[in-house]
Amino acid sequence: MQLPLEIAVRGTTLPPRFGASVARRVEKLERFHPRIVSCRVTLERPVRRRETGDPHAVRLELTLSGEDVFVTRQTGETPTTALQRAFDAATRRLQDATRRQRGQVKAHAEMSLGVVRILDPLGDEGVIETEAAGEVGFTPSELRPRTLRLLEVGMPVRFTLGQREGRPWITHVAPVNRRSSRSGTAVGT
Repeated sequence: MQLPLEIAVRGTTLPPRFGASVARRVEKLERFHPRIVSCRVTLERPVRRRETGDPHAVRLELTLSGEDVFVTRQTGETPTTALQRAFDAATRRLQDATRRQRGQVKAHAEMSLGVVRILDPLGDEGVIETEAAGEVGFTPSELRPRTLRLLEVGMPVRFTLGQREGRPWITHVAPVNRRSSRSGTAVGT
């Protein structure tokens, strides 16, 4: 690490060997992800506590070169349990950050916009009008039942375009959430 390890305490006292345990766990994280710039660990005992529940909490803030990783309040019966949970969560987040940096994150198929033109929920016929490919077919019986119940003729939808028997075919359909339409407006609306 480029900056020294920081350990803060709120509302409780620092247990013996807690600092050494934190240092060992940070060293282990550094072997996994060597570009950790700084680490701040906060042990706290929440002021308002439920009748039952975990009396200790650990917050963990890691700064990587180019990205910050925060583990928000992992709780446990003992400070050691809370610490273990926080570092387990940090390990998972570092794995995700490493995958993103290496470009190993699964790429999702691009979803396009269109409008439902024909819909026969009981049959094998459905057509969506698109800007790029014109009218493209899909099979309503292949859709999830919940999705199929939501679809109506004239409804804007997002879809994934695939191939079937050498021609364009829609493999996934989802109604457009009008509040969060990120790609603009649908065709024909």
